[in-house]
Amino acid sequence: MVIRHEELYIPQGKDSKPFLNCKLGRDKYAKILTSIVGTYNDGFVLAINNRWGSGKTTFVKMWQQQLMNENFTTLYFNAWENDFQEDVIIALLAELKEIVGKGEELFKTVLSKALPLIKQAVPEIIKHTVEKRLGESTADLLNGIGKYSVKELEDSLKEYNNKKKGITEFRNILEQYVATIDSNKPVIFIIDELDRCRPNYSVEVLEQIKHLFSVKGIVFVLSIDKEQLENAVKGFYGSESINSEEYLRRFIDVEYSIPEPDKNAFCDYLFKYFGFSHFFNLPVRKNNNDFKGEEDTFKAISKIIFSNNHVILRQIEKIYGHTAIVLNTFEQHENIFPVSLLFLIHCKINHIVFYQNLSRGSLSLQQLVVKIEEIIPLGSSRSGNRYQSYLMSNMLCLYDNFLKTNKDTLGILSYMEDTGEPKLNVSLNKYQSLNKNIILSVQAFFQKFKYNHESIDKLINKINLSDSFVIN
Repeated sequence: MVIRHEELYIPQGKDSKPFLNCKLGRDKYAKILTSIVGTYNDGFVLAINNRWGSGKTTFVKMWQQQLMNENFTTLYFNAWENDFQEDVIIALLAELKEIVGKGEELFKTVLSKALPLIKQAVPEIIKHTVEKRLGESTADLLNGIGKYSVKELEDSLKEYNNKKKGITEFRNILEQYVATIDSNKPVIFIIDELDRCRPNYSVEVLEQIKHLFSVKGIVFVLSIDKEQLENAVKGFYGSESINSEEYLRRFIDVEYSIPEPDKNAFCDYLFKYFGFSHFFNLPVRKNNNDFKGEEDTFKAISKIIFSNNHVILRQIEKIYGHTAIVLNTFEQHENIFPVSLLFLIHCKINHIVFYQNLSRGSLSLQQLVVKIEEIIPLGSSRSGNRYQSYLMSNMLCLYDNFLKTNKDTLGILSYMEDTGEPKLNVSLNKYQSLNKNIILSVQAFFQKFKYNHESIDKLINKINLSDSFVIN
């Protein structure tokens, strides 16, 4: 059984099919984006805005290959992997150098025009040296150094005007350089993971794109979680009151969000990838009447859980991976409750307070019922409601046994002394949320495992012990 989901293989080459291994049907969105970037040669900034963990990086890499197949010149820059480079202009120029082609000599001119625009670190070095040698109590001295004479002010104004002229010259020569590419299509410059960078680096990349690199013939594609990038802007300026959304509008011309994928298809893919069928079809379980139908039930309930919750793809992958690990820790002869296990891992990731209260046994059975119905509401489908009842009965029985063992409570059911059959306790009437189907499921579950008295703490202990093995 696999425990880590590796990055999808993207076929390379002119006649390849980049979205061949995409399980989310996203090739149609790539076609839309291609038509947009191919229509406007004057250059603009496109933001692909989706939450972290929604598969943006895989998507833009697949799209990049598709663009290359259609004769676009493309560049891919992972900002997060490069934010060690203090000067953004150097990092961006290093990427542009990859498309030298016929403009090799012209690129040297681009570099010469860029040189005056690169940060000058000398004043900071001087300040650091003074503080190091004379101590931090040198504010007066340093402030004195900062005072301008008339001559120094004139020199500063001259330097400012020269820099403005230098920016214009840089943009002009950069545009000529891009034009040397033998194509009527724009260069597509993809910048990924910008929202994960240090705030000052993220902001500087945006500033450099706008002021230096925004020229005819280059389309910048920012693959971002806009909310996180807005937080970076606030962090950079040290203020929660800044309108970071309005700030980003200065840099982004077009915004596109990849529609939510078909999570059912993704669940089917992960079920196969992590090898759950192998687990369910081991002879000891396949030939066990109590375990029959458990595979289909597991798949159905996992889809209900994820379709009714705002769970990102990376979390679904993590839940499946963690479940695969825990299932492997059971001996073949042990009673296993895969559906409850999956649900508990989902709760540990997305409903941590509920999970902790379950672990402590601090919830009443009624509170457990209400919370499960909140996480997985009843739908319009009879089969969906049946599966919800199945999960409810699993959780109720396992938690009921835990309370009876550790809290000395009467519980929902007890066993008749003469026959050993489970019987409903009168106290069950107080559980207003329990419908007839759930009561019948609870009875069936107790009948099925009446000699085992399994409790939920066994699953929780398995989950907690396996935490250090989970690959995030």
